[in-house]
Amino acid sequence: EAVARAAAVAMCTNAWHAYLADNEYPWDQVSGYGPIWDKEYYDGNTHWNEEHQTELDKLIQDEPANYFRREAPHIREIFEAEAQGQAFGYPSMDNFENCQLQSIMCCWVSDRQANDNNGNCATPYDENCLDADPGDNTDLCAVDMARSTSSSAHVDGGFSWFNDNSEGPVHCHGLAWGAHELDTYNRYKANNLFF
Repeated sequence: EAVARAAAVAMCTNAWHAYLADNEYPWDQVSGYGPIWDKEYYDGNTHWNEEHQTELDKLIQDEPANYFRREAPHIREIFEAEAQGQAFGYPSMDNFENCQLQSIMCCWVSDRQANDNNGNCATPYDENCLDADPGDNTDLCAVDMARSTSSSAHVDGGFSWFNDNSEGPVHCHGLAWGAHELDTYNRYKANNLFF
C-alpha cells in the first residue's frame, strides 16, 4: 500500500509540475510594473498603497486623479480572465521566503477607498479621506522591527508595544496553506494572495 501511495503521489506531483510548466500565470505580470515595484508594494511603499482618489492635481478634466480602476484596469481583467481558472506563480521576494508557518498576513492602518463598508473614508475624498481609518478587525499588541524589512520599518531592530488598544484601527487579512505541495491551498496560495 505504501508503495502504491508513493507512486500515486509522484504521478500527481509530476502532472502538477507539467501543468505549471505550460499554464502557470507569472506573478511578475500581475502589477505590470515588475519585481522591484512588486517588492515595494508588499513593503507598503507605492502609490497603490498611499494615494487616494482626489479632485486635486487631476490630469483629465472632469475625472478624479488616482482613480484605481482607471490606473490599474488590468487587475480586474486578470481577476476575470486568469485568476479564477489558472494557478499563479508564487512571488519571488524576501517577504514570502521561509514561511515556516505556511501563512501570510497583510495589514494596513489607513482607508483609501470610499463607501466600501471597510473604514471611514467617504466622498468627497479631499474632505473625508485624507486621514481615514480602516475597519478595525485586529488587536495589534506588538511589532518586532527586526522581522520587518528595512524598507517597511525603517529601523534595524527593537519592538513597538501597544497597550490598551493604543495602536488605533488596524485592518488585516491573512491566508494559510497546507504543508504538502499538492494541497489545494498550497497550489493556489498565490491566487489567494492576489484576491
